[in-house]
Amino acid sequence: MIGTTAALIAGGLSAGGSIFGGAKGAGAAKSAASIQAKAAQDAMKQEMGMFSDYTRNAGDVFGTNVNRYQPYADIGLQGSRYLSDALDPSKQGGGFLLQGYGGELPGLERVTPGSFQDSAEAKAAGWKGGVTGEDVKAQFDPGFNYRMGQANKAIERWAASRGSSDNPATAMKLMRNSQDMASQEYQNAFGRAVGLNQQQYGQGMGAFEGNFGQRLAAANANFGQGVTNYGLGANTFYQNQQNYYNRLAGLSEMGQRAVGGQVQASENYLGDIGGLTGQTMRSISDLTTGKGASEAAGQVGASNAWTGALNNAMSGALDWASLAMGNAPKNNSNMRTMPSNYSDVGWNPQPYFG
Repeated sequence: MIGTTAALIAGGLSAGGSIFGGAKGAGAAKSAASIQAKAAQDAMKQEMGMFSDYTRNAGDVFGTNVNRYQPYADIGLQGSRYLSDALDPSKQGGGFLLQGYGGELPGLERVTPGSFQDSAEAKAAGWKGGVTGEDVKAQFDPGFNYRMGQANKAIERWAASRGSSDNPATAMKLMRNSQDMASQEYQNAFGRAVGLNQQQYGQGMGAFEGNFGQRLAAANANFGQGVTNYGLGANTFYQNQQNYYNRLAGLSEMGQRAVGGQVQASENYLGDIGGLTGQTMRSISDLTTGKGASEAAGQVGASNAWTGALNNAMSGALDWASLAMGNAPKNNSNMRTMPSNYSDVGWNPQPYFG
């Protein structure tokens, strides 16, 4: 009976030892899994913190880059608006770049010589047209009458010396002499009048033609100067248009480059954030998977430890029970799993096989 009791006690102790060992194994497995899971959780927090810091700093850099370009973008936008107005005639005061030069070409002054006879040059020269009787009379020699009187007296003295003063022949001779002298004098006076008329005509016509040439040259010069002024005005107008367009186009292009810089900064920012987000998500996914695997491994390890302990405890208890009833166990390997030293409880039994 004492042997049987001892066997039962020993079996109970063996089962308790197996269960105690299983509890310690399960606890160790859960503790290791908890440590690994906490490490993964800490790593996830660190990844998220780094991600938050980087995105905040990247956002600041992005804002700085965008703001740096903004004044130029604003100026370019204003320049584009002015340029649009300058090309739109429907706007009030717009369409300047589509306007043509409003100047007018000068007309060529029509210069005609006019009538020389009525001209101031003819009057100044004393020319009145053809030779008149008055002109001829004005050219008679003042000594003509004296010479003709002297000639007649000579004829009369000659006739008186011959006693023929009242002779008709003497009268005829006196008449012929007067006619000859008058005719000769008239021819001389007429020639002088014609000469004077021609002289006056030449002087007046020379002045008339000279003045006409001067007036014609002045008209041509005025026309040429007008054409030159028109060309200068047109060149200035179109050059101003070109300068205005170039300035506005330059401002617009500057704005386009500024917007391009902002777009590039945005693309760089989105690219960096996108890449970092993907990397961070992959890291967190890996850490989450590792954490889950660690926790699962801890659960499996604890379950295995408990399962093994219960199996050993059951098998050992059955073997000791069989021994207590006087039957040798078919397989005493379970008995060997008993703790070999129970000195802590003041008992150190030895297996009994009958």
